[in-house]
Amino acid sequence: MKDDLAIRLMKARRYIEDHYSEALLLSDVAKSSHLSAFHFHRLFKTYFGQTCIDYLNLVRLEKSIQLLLMTNVSVADISFEIGFENPETFIRNFKKKFQLTPQAYRKAKESIPFPGSSLGTPIQSKIIKNPFQKSRYRDLENVCMIRHSGSSGSYRRTMQILLDKSLQVGLFREPFLIYGRSIDPPKLEDTSLRRIEFGVPIPKHFKKEIPFPLEEVKFRKGTYLSLFHKDSIRKIEVTYQLAYHYLLQNPNIPLSDEPAWEIYHKIPPFYRSTEIEILFHLKD
Repeated sequence: MKDDLAIRLMKARRYIEDHYSEALLLSDVAKSSHLSAFHFHRLFKTYFGQTCIDYLNLVRLEKSIQLLLMTNVSVADISFEIGFENPETFIRNFKKKFQLTPQAYRKAKESIPFPGSSLGTPIQSKIIKNPFQKSRYRDLENVCMIRHSGSSGSYRRTMQILLDKSLQVGLFREPFLIYGRSIDPPKLEDTSLRRIEFGVPIPKHFKKEIPFPLEEVKFRKGTYLSLFHKDSIRKIEVTYQLAYHYLLQNPNIPLSDEPAWEIYHKIPPFYRSTEIEILFHLKD
């Protein structure tokens, strides 16, 4: 029964993350978990440590960071795109969290450092070579994923749970692939959610129930920009920075607002070398 309730609340959290740009009501989110609004409000706060509305606003605000730094969309349009009813509400909530207005925060775009350079080297002073090897189309795929919200040092425990649960129901098969994605904006000092997920692909004819605490997530079909990271896994952040800096300098690339996916073709300790494919979804 305890696991059933946790699964319902996890579905509600996922519902918020998938529908944050809509005019969500507490009753809408509660309905997604098949709980009454009264009980849902209390249980969500108990389980996740913050109210449903607070979490919704946090998701919206952290999404706004990506739009402010990665696009030229106006602050007013961003406020509507992320689900706030008007720009004033967005600006007030943004300033409360980040102690800056969205306009002031956007100016940070002009001084983002190039990887390996001094902090004072502005991005515009360095023209970045295209790091993407190719673009490729992917069909829809379902992935069984586990959420990791702690420090990077505790990844091993999260991965062990994923492998154990996947093996129990016959999900973990050859070829040996693990998927991952960071749900939050690119590494920015002010972001706080730090939501990372790891998963394994679900075969098309798989019929068993997904075991708790795993969740089924859709790897959406479409065209993806692809690049490979073949250095130490600890240096993957540099590869991400190169990709995001290039995208900043090329705003006409139709990047979607979905998180980037990672496919771990080779990772220690299973392989001596590292080979991780990073995929950025393009707008249809």
